[in-house]
Amino acid sequence: MKYLHLHALLSLGLTISALAQTHREIVRDSSGRLVQTIERRVGPNGQISSTTRDAAGRLVQQSTTHVSPSGRATTQYRDSSGRLTGTAQSQALGVAQKTQFRDASGRLTGTATTRLPSNHSIQTQFRDSSGRLTGQSQTHQSGRAFSTQERDATGRLSGQSQGFGLVPGRPPVPPNVPKK
Repeated sequence: MKYLHLHALLSLGLTISALAQTHREIVRDSSGRLVQTIERRVGPNGQISSTTRDAAGRLVQQSTTHVSPSGRATTQYRDSSGRLTGTAQSQALGVAQKTQFRDASGRLTGTATTRLPSNHSIQTQFRDSSGRLTGQSQTHQSGRAFSTQERDATGRLSGQSQGFGLVPGRPPVPPNVPKK
């Protein structure tokens, strides 16, 4: 039942997100300085395309996420030249979503576990390939606006972002995305 609830919530998030078409997120460092903007577009088939730019507007990364009917999400990350830099696979497991990140050669680089403790909060823990905690994020949703706080392994604030659109349908962003 819990799996069905999470799967339904993720599917609902993707369905409603598809209506919005485009989402924009502003990413800031711990001092509040703009470091990135992320724009996500949801295609009619549910495919999510994401473009990340640095503070100067230069392309940093692009990603494409495909979601299967079973709820499994597969993401490919590419650098500004279009070269594959990594992949992520997310799958709902009980009341959580588990994501595995791999580099371009397929080696495991880390994992993320996302939990939905309430309808308005999403918590994610990031771990390296050995299982050591590397960071965490917490996202709060209010209507169609959301805000995220990122913390390092010690709990110190390392970044924050604000955006507009529904969050549950998107895979977590790996903590090693360059932030200049």
